Amino acid sequence: VKVTAGPLIGTIGELISLAGNKKVIIRIDHLETVLSVTISPLLLEKLPENIVKERKEKEERYKRFW
Repeated sequence: VKVTAGPLIGTIGELISLAGNKKVIIRIDHLETVLSVTISPLLLEKLPENIVKERKEKEERYKRFW
């Protein structure tokens, strides 16, 4: 998912949990740190599958450098 508003605008993360219809939890991998954020689903946009696939492939390629 991509954050579309607020202080994390433009951030891409992985949907981890749905907490009713008011909150979701996303995991944001950034700078070798995992950050879990509780955020309104209204501030999220689902990414197309091809973008998600490319991102996962890129993460796998660079994982050995971490």
